[in-house]
Amino acid sequence: MDDLHKLKARQDRLRRLQERSHLKSVPNSIEGNRHLTGEVNTDFHAYADVTQELSKRILSFDASATSEEMNTLLDEITKEIDGDPKGHILEPVFLSLIDGTMRAFKIGTKQGITATRLYSECKSFSYDTPSKSSFTLDSYTENITERQNIAEYDATSSYGNGELTRGDSQINMRDGKKMNDAKDGHFDGNSTAQDSYGGEPIYSYKKHAKSEGQSNQSAETDHAVPCNEVCNKLKANKGLTDNDIKEIVNVEENLVVTSRENNRGAKVGKFAKSQPQLEQEIKQGYAEDKNGKRTELTPEQIEVRKNMVNKQNTAQKAMDSETNKKVADNLVNNKNVQKKLSKDAVEAAGHQSIGDAILFIIKPIYFELQDCLIKGIEDGVNASSFKEALTIRVNRIKSFAVSQIGNELKGGVFSFMKSFVSMLLEGIVNCFVGVFKAIARTIKEGIKILMQAIPILRDKNASSAQKGDAILKVAAGSLSIFASIGIEAWLDSLGLVEPWSILISSVLTAVLTALVMHLLDKMDLFGLKKEARLNRIDEILALKVEDTKDEMLQMVTVLA
Repeated sequence: MDDLHKLKARQDRLRRLQERSHLKSVPNSIEGNRHLTGEVNTDFHAYADVTQELSKRILSFDASATSEEMNTLLDEITKEIDGDPKGHILEPVFLSLIDGTMRAFKIGTKQGITATRLYSECKSFSYDTPSKSSFTLDSYTENITERQNIAEYDATSSYGNGELTRGDSQINMRDGKKMNDAKDGHFDGNSTAQDSYGGEPIYSYKKHAKSEGQSNQSAETDHAVPCNEVCNKLKANKGLTDNDIKEIVNVEENLVVTSRENNRGAKVGKFAKSQPQLEQEIKQGYAEDKNGKRTELTPEQIEVRKNMVNKQNTAQKAMDSETNKKVADNLVNNKNVQKKLSKDAVEAAGHQSIGDAILFIIKPIYFELQDCLIKGIEDGVNASSFKEALTIRVNRIKSFAVSQIGNELKGGVFSFMKSFVSMLLEGIVNCFVGVFKAIARTIKEGIKILMQAIPILRDKNASSAQKGDAILKVAAGSLSIFASIGIEAWLDSLGLVEPWSILISSVLTAVLTALVMHLLDKMDLFGLKKEARLNRIDEILALKVEDTKDEMLQMVTVLA
């Protein structure tokens, strides 16, 4: 019985369990249950759609910039590109003051070491990127160096009493044959002729003049430009031989037939007076003898002096032309002249190579001293003691020297050749005189500009605008030599001589050059600043895009 009840009870439980195991239909009368039968709840999907929510946030994102923000950004870019105009002008001028002092007192001039070079190369030095020095000595310093060479050569020569001494040779500068020929040509067989300087007629023979009571009107051959003036100018010219100078002194235009009175009269004789002295006498209306005694000049005598000045001008042009012809011929055909110029150029280039070596040593030492002052002796190299820091710094200098010595030697050979060519050209230029010297200097500066332009043109990382702008500034800097020499000549005319003329000329030239460079920057002929601004704007926009991407990713992370 008990077993029967248990069986029935188990059957009842199984029946109830079977009834509960089947799903019953969902009542449609309850709100929301209809979606369980297959109807889509669009409102729920819209709420749960992260992409749509993100799109809304992106569309509502404020990416606009105010005009004030844009102007501020453009101003910052302009300041960044233009830099500080005071630094562009004041810095070169201050450095030029030191450069001028070094030039004036011949400190490091031959080695090509200037304050400007020291500052620029030490400032840009880094162990990570040791820049290859493409330094080219400025033309004014080259000119001063060559003038030192000329002065040393001039010290071995002298002129006095018609004799020119150069080294071991001595030669009389008066060419008696040419002077007699000039006199004979002037009289052309006649016993009297007009004075080349004007005034009363002159007599071919002294006896004839004496017989006429005109002893002071006997004819003499004079050098329009005095021998001592010509010889003292040309004896230092390395492009001329002794005989060349003699021929130049006695060029036809410089031989003038005049009276004894005009040539060496006690009161109004020309003697060896220069053009400025004659012009001064014309202006003041009287002449002075060697003792300072004055003699009033008559209108006729003043006219004679004007003619003397005119003859000197004519003679000087002829002598300049003859000098340039002989220099040009000697440069091609005279081995002694070639050897002399080459020797000086080699010595000058050698001195500049020594300067390069000195700077090679100075730059890492300067870097370490600067690093010690800014970061500290130990902290700058993460050392625990002074001894350890000193060892690290010394080893760093040694490692740099060992690793870069090969490149320095290769660059030194090229630098030596470049300096040799430039100094040889400077020596040649200073052998010429007059207008042709200015033409020769222009050609020399053109060659120098070309030598500096070649590395710029070969730079594959620079744009056309950058190359054009760099070459333009190289040309402007090279042509400043004309301003330097002109200012120095003007100061000399005012009575301000070396070393002060060199010092002041250096400063004034630096001011002028700095202003020209600043003007070229403002003009922006090659659109370099425009290109730089556009590149900078592109960089800033690229950074803004990256920042915006980061913000969007942060929003996605928050929504996730």
